[in-house]
Amino acid sequence: VSNKYLFGDSYTQQNIPLSQQILGQNIPDKIEKPHAFKLTTFKGLNWCELCANFLWGFTLQGKKCDDCGVIAHGKY
Repeated sequence: VSNKYLFGDSYTQQNIPLSQQILGQNIPDKIEKPHAFKLTTFKGLNWCELCANFLWGFTLQGKKCDDCGVIAHGKY
């Protein structure tokens, strides 16, 4: 095999599309990150999306993720 066809060399990087260069590498489909929960007061009825129970109280009933909007009890 000629050196000009080895993965990662300048010839390969210039002449083969990036999608083909990374084919076969272990790349995750989506990157998961932890929730960014913030203690919140909700208007109206709300349920915990983790345990499916009702959130009780008048103020600061639970937490809401700033990133994805998941609502949960304060214990999570």
